[in-house]
Amino acid sequence: RLEMEQQLGRQRKLLDMLHHSTTDFVVKGNLRETMQSMLSTLLKITDSEYGFTGEIFIDEEGAPYLKTHAITNIAWNEETQALYNENLDSGFEFRNLDTLFGKVMTTGAPVISNDPASDPRAGGRPSGHPPLNAFLGVPVYYGAEMVGMYGIANREGGYDEEIQSFLNPFDSTYGAMIHSQRMTDREETNRTALVEAKDEAESANRAKSQFLSSMSHELRTPMNAIMGFGQLLKMEDDPPLSESQEENVEEIVKAGKHLLGLINEVLDLARIESGRIDLSIEAVIISEVISECLQLIAPLASNRNIEIILKKNGNQLTEDTMSSSMDAVRADRVRLKQALLNLLSNAVKYNRENGTITINYEYELGALTRLCVTDTGEGLDEVGLAQLFKSFNRLGKENSEIEGSGIGLVITKSLVELMGGKIYVDSVKGEGSTFTIELPSDVAPVLENIIEEDEVEKPANQDVAAGKHTVLYIEDNPANLRLVAQLLGRKPNIHLWSAHEPLLGLELAAEHLPDLILLDINLPGMDGFEVLKQLRLRDGTSDTPVFAISANAMPKDIEKGMEAGFDKYITKPIDVKTLLEAVEGFLNKIDGEKS
Repeated sequence: RLEMEQQLGRQRKLLDMLHHSTTDFVVKGNLRETMQSMLSTLLKITDSEYGFTGEIFIDEEGAPYLKTHAITNIAWNEETQALYNENLDSGFEFRNLDTLFGKVMTTGAPVISNDPASDPRAGGRPSGHPPLNAFLGVPVYYGAEMVGMYGIANREGGYDEEIQSFLNPFDSTYGAMIHSQRMTDREETNRTALVEAKDEAESANRAKSQFLSSMSHELRTPMNAIMGFGQLLKMEDDPPLSESQEENVEEIVKAGKHLLGLINEVLDLARIESGRIDLSIEAVIISEVISECLQLIAPLASNRNIEIILKKNGNQLTEDTMSSSMDAVRADRVRLKQALLNLLSNAVKYNRENGTITINYEYELGALTRLCVTDTGEGLDEVGLAQLFKSFNRLGKENSEIEGSGIGLVITKSLVELMGGKIYVDSVKGEGSTFTIELPSDVAPVLENIIEEDEVEKPANQDVAAGKHTVLYIEDNPANLRLVAQLLGRKPNIHLWSAHEPLLGLELAAEHLPDLILLDINLPGMDGFEVLKQLRLRDGTSDTPVFAISANAMPKDIEKGMEAGFDKYITKPIDVKTLLEAVEGFLNKIDGEKS
């Protein structure tokens, strides 16, 4: 009875120790600290003198080794004490397998030795090592994997299988702790790796955005000369161009527009990927967007004798009956137009001669509106459909005469999804394809103020009033200077001053007090923002209108320019018509104020 009571007492101590240790480990998450306490209790329960607990790892050569979580201080001189102090927190590593605990690791089985001095498995001990009279080494498993072991020594009377069996709860608890710690460490490693990968991706994305912004400027600057002088040549009438020259100029302008479109598409994709695209979701009348798109697409379709058919809910419409419809969807007007234009452009490019394009929208208030574009082109097989929305993949049309970059549909899909919609495609090889944009239906906005026709403000007179106006253009690129000089030189009532560097520009502004200043942003020595600041500080030019003309064409660049105080921000390549309208509009405004 006394032996039974003692046995039950030891079991209670063991279970209490395991309960408190497990709780401590869960709360603190520190296995090494928990094991120091567990080892101390283990030695008391088993009447052992010293011991260790540790985790088993496999080295590069496939051999197991032990790294301790807790170990009794059995230092026998200053050197071993210093070694103990140095490795207590990080753990000792034991790689010599020619020992009693080495046999545990190599065999995966418990080792009991009650006479280590004569046991051939024991190997040797360092000189001065405390006596080893008995030893119990137990492997610790989690499932079928040996994850650790522990060893205790010098129990009076030695060790037996009964003691080993008594410690089974300790074995399973320790195994579970090691596994839990490994999972925690692995999660932390994965989390750290994810954070590092995220930081690297964000850094790469920032670098890409900076590169695209820089390339936007570098590409737009020469494009400005190509597009600008090409447009000027088309306007030449003294002497008139020959038919061959007109065709050549048309090809220059056409290629320039195509290249500019590719630049804009790449920048659009970069903005979408970086999440820097702003949307204004509102009620957008479907018929208005379709009509605006048709104005641009109809001439292209006509060139290939492609008929465009309009339908609503499957019933054919005319442009007049469609224009009277007030059906609306929830979308960003500009981006919806961009998406539909891209689908219609593809429907023209990839269609057959004398084919058809059907635009059909299915509208139901309170539900979803489906806007479908169907062509009679080649169609796609399953392989083509799977590759359709991947960047820069033109599905074998890379070397064809059909122009494109392979990112238009990627942009379209992203824009539709950003607006809360979906896009999908049905296609039959040899028959054609149907692209469908799905967006929430809405009620058309009610116009609160109806403006009578005679109340509409008439456009300002395109000719500047009599008398010379002076315009100063500060630009370091000679080609751009010549372009604007030739452009404004066509207006007899405008005199242009030009400066190829900022300081000269400031001097000319102070001396001639121009009516309008055109200012490049990227100038040598002093950028356009600093020049603008200097102009605003001077009495004679503090109120002079200043237009920024820059190849920095990203939305953030334009926003930064307008916030800095520019009256208008014109991007390169310069659109001749846009620049002329902007300049004349401001000069007309000045004349109106004078009168």
